[in-house]
Amino acid sequence: MKEQVEKEQTDKEQINRFAINSEIVKEFIIIIMGLTFANIIRECIISFKSSITSDNIGIDPYHSTLFLLGFALLISVVRFYHGNVKLVVLEQAHDEGKPSFHQAYDFFMIIVEGAILSALGFFIDRLNVFTVLVISLFIVDAIWFLSVMFSKELVKFEREKKTWFAISLFAGGILAAIVYGFKVSVVWALIVILLFSALGDYALNFTFYFPKKL
Repeated sequence: MKEQVEKEQTDKEQINRFAINSEIVKEFIIIIMGLTFANIIRECIISFKSSITSDNIGIDPYHSTLFLLGFALLISVVRFYHGNVKLVVLEQAHDEGKPSFHQAYDFFMIIVEGAILSALGFFIDRLNVFTVLVISLFIVDAIWFLSVMFSKELVKFEREKKTWFAISLFAGGILAAIVYGFKVSVVWALIVILLFSALGDYALNFTFYFPKKL
């Protein structure tokens, strides 16, 4: 009886520690999302002001599409925020006892993705750097979900993880091919790929993001 009580107490402490870790991750993602939003808006305003106060007549094609690129990035930020936070919360609810190494791995990958998203807000007006960062984001996301798909202990949300892997691999590959192999407008390629990867994720994983009420 005493051993059973001690075991239950240990399990409760383990669950509480996992819940605390999940809250830390959620708060970190919220901070990163806020910084990214602020950076995107700031850089778009600065860049737009610079374009209309220059000696050039009118606004050059890149600056005319800058707000569309900023909008596409904001949609992608919401998608990454929504997916990462919901995955952390649901894994807490379904698998409180998952290995601590995987918690650390998830946390590390979320930090990396958050850092890239934050940097995207700073470099939205530097097309070459911005493009490399977007490709890096898709590569990191693909590596993350490819690696967790092979974990025997973590079978929850397997379909969603496969979908995220496929979307990131496809979007990153297409963007890299466009940048290094085809003579296509990189700005418009970025806008289309960012928007369609986010919308495709929501369409394919609709029940994950917006489950039916019981």
